[in-house]
Amino acid sequence: MSFKVTTLTATEQQFEADIRAATLRVFPWLPASGISHQTTFSFTFGHATITVDGLPKTSAHARADVLVSLRGSPLAMLELKRPGSGLTAEDEKQGLSYARVIYPSPPLVVVTDGTDTRILETHTGKPWKPATPSEETLERLFANSAAGAAANLKAAIGQLMGSDPDIWMQAVRETTRKAIAERSSDWNDRLSPFVEGFLLPRRVAKVSEVLLAHRQRLVMIEGAPLSGKSNALREVAALTATRTDLAVLYLDADAGLNLYESLASVLSDALEWPITADEARYWVRNLSRADGPALVLAIDNMGADCHDLRKDIEAVTSNQFGQGLLVLLAVDDAVASRLTKTRNGRGCRRRCRPASSRRAAWFGVMAPAVGRRREGR
Repeated sequence: MSFKVTTLTATEQQFEADIRAATLRVFPWLPASGISHQTTFSFTFGHATITVDGLPKTSAHARADVLVSLRGSPLAMLELKRPGSGLTAEDEKQGLSYARVIYPSPPLVVVTDGTDTRILETHTGKPWKPATPSEETLERLFANSAAGAAANLKAAIGQLMGSDPDIWMQAVRETTRKAIAERSSDWNDRLSPFVEGFLLPRRVAKVSEVLLAHRQRLVMIEGAPLSGKSNALREVAALTATRTDLAVLYLDADAGLNLYESLASVLSDALEWPITADEARYWVRNLSRADGPALVLAIDNMGADCHDLRKDIEAVTSNQFGQGLLVLLAVDDAVASRLTKTRNGRGCRRRCRPASSRRAAWFGVMAPAVGRRREGR
């Protein structure tokens, strides 16, 4: 992993002064001329580049995430809270997680509200209390931080993916971009479902976007084989790429895995986040119950024989999960009639109750997908 400074404009003068004052208060024994800070920085999760805008939000308890450097090398992740707001364990976890995903990792995490200040070692998470603070003690801390970085990385990614929508939405969208890019080629490749740089707009994609924005738990795009259903999913991902309330994660049911195995596979590959199927289930369950944006699982090539996947989707669109997890399916019309029946065999389409009723979990919004001739999915 690597990091780079991405701050392009100056922050407010008072905020800059507060950061500077907090930094010098914590590190009075370091040369002031060698200390700098950045309120916007980036790091990588596997193939995904994630940008952190560290400026404080409007919430009374919001944090400002600031990367402090000493002579150009990361020194500390500074979590600067509003004066008098108090410090929490969550503030410490957030700062530690940012510090641990950056390479090279800053050896320290500083959490302060102007009154209370906590200084933690990045690689252990324990308070840093040197007998005599000096640049020499920092050098030793740098070495220890590098040695413990690998062991902390998985937990750090998990913390950020589960607690910060700005982080997980970027990561999910990059995972989808990578999956679509791997399935794209030029016009001469008839085996690839997507053509690079070519996408016909479809009404069904816009309708699906609207339904998802209204938190419909399960939306189904039904169409004949070769009618363009896969491209409709691709278009929904494109339509929602800049929304603040939805992020689409593309999954291919062709792999023959259950839902959580598929999630673990794509996230491990795209983000180098080595989670298990059980950990993936825990992740989406927590996201589903959190306030804020929704994760949309866009599942392609759903077949009638995907029994394990069907059971998983039935579960995630039930009351076991919250409104923050939505499912968008692309299925052949021959398969759709089987998927849209409840366990008692009765049909359940547009007028079914939403997934708050488990027996009515398999409802869908049926709209034909209009595609192009070469579409193979």
